[in-house]
Amino acid sequence: MLHLGIVKTFDSENHKAGVQLVGSLTTYLDDISVSVSIASSAMVVGNYVLVAIPGGNPRDACVVASWPAGSSGITDHGELDGLADDDHSQYLNVARHDLVARHPLGTVVPHESALNNIGNVNAPSPTDDQALAWDAATSKWIAQTLGGGGGGSKIQDADGDTWIDVEKNADEDHVRMGVAGVEAFDLDSNGIRNLPQQSAASGYRSGNVAIPTGVVTKIMLNRESYDVQNEFDTTNGKYVASTAGRYLVVAKIRYVTNLVDGKRYMNYIFKNGVQLATTGLICPGGDAIYIQNVAIISLAANDYLELWTYQLSGGAANIRGLEGHTEMSVYKLG
Repeated sequence: MLHLGIVKTFDSENHKAGVQLVGSLTTYLDDISVSVSIASSAMVVGNYVLVAIPGGNPRDACVVASWPAGSSGITDHGELDGLADDDHSQYLNVARHDLVARHPLGTVVPHESALNNIGNVNAPSPTDDQALAWDAATSKWIAQTLGGGGGGSKIQDADGDTWIDVEKNADEDHVRMGVAGVEAFDLDSNGIRNLPQQSAASGYRSGNVAIPTGVVTKIMLNRESYDVQNEFDTTNGKYVASTAGRYLVVAKIRYVTNLVDGKRYMNYIFKNGVQLATTGLICPGGDAIYIQNVAIISLAANDYLELWTYQLSGGAANIRGLEGHTEMSVYKLG
């Protein structure tokens, strides 16, 4: 009978071994013969052996084969008949995993470090503050600069004229935004929002004007106090919105002469030539009076606003033409 065993001792002088049979903790064959065809170098403690026990008599047991534990004793696939070292499809590729070449066992597969060696990426030398962005024109991922100076405090477009910057100046703790090269937003460390390019304008009448009685009359606002987006038309005395939105409008008229007690004096805001917002008062006496009109008005692009008035004194009454006296101010809320 043949049994599988493990070498426990070996006497090279007498060519005999001590063997424990596999699967048994108690069966131990001591001082059994080893076949002369087995070299002493193969009888390493821990090796597997094949033990022949004729008739089941342990005294006649003999080791007839030996091999290292866990292997057949063959250490190179080239030693197998008909097989070379690279005849195994499971070998890894020699250069990159997208090539068919193989590499010998025991060597390390080199990996490319440059991103552009991946098929759909073209980013050979990325730098600080760059990120991958998809380029539809080339159908590849490319390295694109998202941040600028100040340790990456800035996000900007390709030509650098539209941006968001959280540190334009050293440690200022502001959030700034610019469009087409112009700063248009500033949020300071107190949470105060500044919109330096927001639509805002104020036009006024530069000289006194006589207003006829009983006639709705337009006041020609022919001067500007300020005009951020150049929207006040002083030639035609009107404000013209450049963009759609909601606008706060404050219109003020001062009547100064020929006032009649108990008579009505009015202030109108016209939108696109149509009366929209109205306020007025009954004159309390012969002194100068102010009539103020405040409204929030929705405007589309190119809509316009004008200041009109009306009085029923029975004769012409004069308004004061001066900044701060007869004027219309407009501010875009959103």
